[in-house]
Amino acid sequence: MEILEERDGNVLVVIPAGRLDVAAAADLQLRAMKLVEGGERRVVVDLARATEVSGAGLRVLLMLGKRLEGLGGALAVCGVAEDTRRALALAGLEGSLPVVPARGEAVAQVRAAGGDRSRVERVADLAARLLGAAPPGPKKATKKSGG
Repeated sequence: MEILEERDGNVLVVIPAGRLDVAAAADLQLRAMKLVEGGERRVVVDLARATEVSGAGLRVLLMLGKRLEGLGGALAVCGVAEDTRRALALAGLEGSLPVVPARGEAVAQVRAAGGDRSRVERVADLAARLLGAAPPGPKKATKKSGG
């Protein structure tokens, strides 16, 4: 399996080509982890060139989506074959993985979804710095001296 990448503005489009079986899913997972560690937050996975998508491949896509969402980013999947769509439905994962018919639509969705949250976070951070507020976190216990 080959994993191609294309850039569409601030969105990275990942294109697995060939069989996305158990072995290829492991390769895709390693690649996805490197992308996230490298700062990618808006990703579209285009499955149009994937000839087969196993359960392991779907698991990698779900993991990537949850990871990106947790970091304020977004994932969308496009080019999904009918048998893969049925597998998602049978597994009850239709709502867990954002599947969009066309790549352009997927890119637009990811761009919009990831943008709002990161903008809000940037404004909140800036406001906190301007007001001299410390970032929220656990309160430190203070030790009282006895007498």
